Amino acid sequence: MNADAPVERQAEGVTFFFFREYVWHRVSDREGEPFVKVRLLRCPGDKWIKHLALASDPRLFPYLPETDLFSIEAFLRFMEKYSAVFVKPVLGGGGRGVIRAERSTEGGGCLLRTPQGDMPFPDEHNAALWLKTKSRGRRYLVQQAVDLLRWRDRPIDIRVLLHFDSPEHSSAAKKRWRVLGMIGKIAAPGAYVTNRRRGGRAVPLFRVLKVTGVAASELEVAEWERRLAAFSLLVAETLKLRFPRIEELGLDIAVDTTRRIWLLEANTRPRFQLFRHHPDPRLYAAISAATRKLRARHRSDIMRL
Repeated sequence: MNADAPVERQAEGVTFFFFREYVWHRVSDREGEPFVKVRLLRCPGDKWIKHLALASDPRLFPYLPETDLFSIEAFLRFMEKYSAVFVKPVLGGGGRGVIRAERSTEGGGCLLRTPQGDMPFPDEHNAALWLKTKSRGRRYLVQQAVDLLRWRDRPIDIRVLLHFDSPEHSSAAKKRWRVLGMIGKIAAPGAYVTNRRRGGRAVPLFRVLKVTGVAASELEVAEWERRLAAFSLLVAETLKLRFPRIEELGLDIAVDTTRRIWLLEANTRPRFQLFRHHPDPRLYAAISAATRKLRARHRSDIMRL
């Protein structure tokens, strides 16, 4: 694919054209006349924009949970199709504001699992109305809930950290994406997200793969590490085409009960403190130093713009 060619993606009546670091929003004004908004996107925090960029690559589309902007209609459609969905803010991280909706197997009810506790509703429409009120005009996503691997009934996913950088003293032309590290994340007992702020904790990747039965030997662990690295590099390269100023990524990757890989989220300014708990104590120090250097250079580049 030509990196300079625009990529069109449609969703809910809005056409997005990704062209290097710009995105055109073709919408309609109040009189129904089409017009175009142009916005510079450097390191987008908008989950919807990132989803559209990734979904435009046919190689990645099968690995993305179905996602749409939240509306009552979209929520009801997703709940009819899936037994559980997530509703999450378009902006923000750390698991803040994430709600899990589960369809009751008996009586047609709907359970919303929120950070404040579980909320039962008589049906999905009433749950949707509550969610609409809670959003208060803020944008949310509705997303298919992947059936994650679990250990002792606690969901598990994997964080992969990447930098776009070059070896010391190399020219900028030799920059490339590098995988700095991988680590597992396990949810707190009774929790439905793995984020540290919601009680999740780090677990070595090899242990995640072994306790879940995904890998039984060191050879299989190494093969899974290669597979996850290759997938992560593809994600990073795709986002770099759309948003050239991205230089670091923290990918949340899941493996479901059928051993299928899913990309849950791509963070463009990821936290790396999870790697304090990596089996190799040198890795955290290396990641910390590399991140400080990368962000200092990025700030310097921005000041020159």
